[in-house]
Amino acid sequence: MQSYVITITEADDAELALDELKEQLSSVSLLKNTVSIVSVNPEFIHTGIYEAVAKAVPFPLIGMTTLAQTANGVAGMFLFSIMVLTSDACDFAYGFSDVIPQKGDASELTRECYKTIRAKLEGEVKLTLLYAPFMEYRCGAEYISAIADVDKRIPVFGSLANADMEHLFADLKTICCDQYFNDRLVMLLISGDISPEFYIGSITKEAIILPNIGKVTEARGNHVTEINGINAGKFFEQIDFFIGDARNKGLLTSIFIVDTKDETGNVVSSVSRGILSLEDESVIFGGNVPVGAVLSIATTTKEMVLATAKEVAALIKKAHRGKTVLMYSCIGRRFSLLDATLSEYEALNGQLADSGFNYVALCSCGEICPTSVTETEVYNSEHNQALIACVI
Repeated sequence: MQSYVITITEADDAELALDELKEQLSSVSLLKNTVSIVSVNPEFIHTGIYEAVAKAVPFPLIGMTTLAQTANGVAGMFLFSIMVLTSDACDFAYGFSDVIPQKGDASELTRECYKTIRAKLEGEVKLTLLYAPFMEYRCGAEYISAIADVDKRIPVFGSLANADMEHLFADLKTICCDQYFNDRLVMLLISGDISPEFYIGSITKEAIILPNIGKVTEARGNHVTEINGINAGKFFEQIDFFIGDARNKGLLTSIFIVDTKDETGNVVSSVSRGILSLEDESVIFGGNVPVGAVLSIATTTKEMVLATAKEVAALIKKAHRGKTVLMYSCIGRRFSLLDATLSEYEALNGQLADSGFNYVALCSCGEICPTSVTETEVYNSEHNQALIACVI
């Protein structure tokens, strides 16, 4: 598979933006099948630049809005990047779901979307890219689980869309060609000659500040209603932990380590989870939290973010060269960088410079990436406070 990265910086004047596009398109050689991954600041949608570009490009655009990103060394907030994927040996199919309800089950909607797109694809699905809107009462686990109901062996990689936290729910969008939504899933399925590999950088043990604060005694999905046998809201009051909602930037620099233990007390699973809000006396996490899990509180620091970013980039460089890399980094990591909000992207640029990669790394409101891939099954998972990478 061949790839190219196009970056547009003009967010106000459509003619100038199209000039940027035209100049870069002149060096793009398209093969039999082509698609592109789009990452765009919402400002480009507000000014009409996105619509103009979407109508001008000779291939579909699939992706989401993002607050900040870096694309082949160009880092910034007001940036519009297009990662072009073109191949004679791969096939692409894409589409979007029906409207996701604010509450209630979204599993059937997800399954139908996946099956409809899969029916348009030639060959066996090798990778699914999933883009979902951030919704306070939902988490990526339900979409992942619904896709697994149809195809257990398919890796799912992607992100929840994001925007500036002050206008989050109005501005975040999932994108499919010249359409964009704040209430629909968008999927891209890829078949053919492709063998994706995945990398995850997350919290470190040194970041845990309050270990084993409590055991989840009642929960459903990402809604936790009881910890240590008492109401979850009251439990957090007892430890003086103010929750608020997902727009609380201080909250987004805190993270919960969710340890699932076996009957002998050994940890069999450990994942990071952020808190989205407190609603009707239940605490809503950014991902599934099972009954019986033990919670610890950690905090994300600038040093930890930069260290894990460099570690992921180093692993990719060691195992690959000249490939295509798509990365999503949690918005909570960005807030932990304080006034150096682009420093994670600058660290990635420094690590990946002159390495032959085409890459894009961008801000996410929830990361979706497999934790394990075997011959018989793929263990897809949602993540919080993580940097995830897909190498193709």
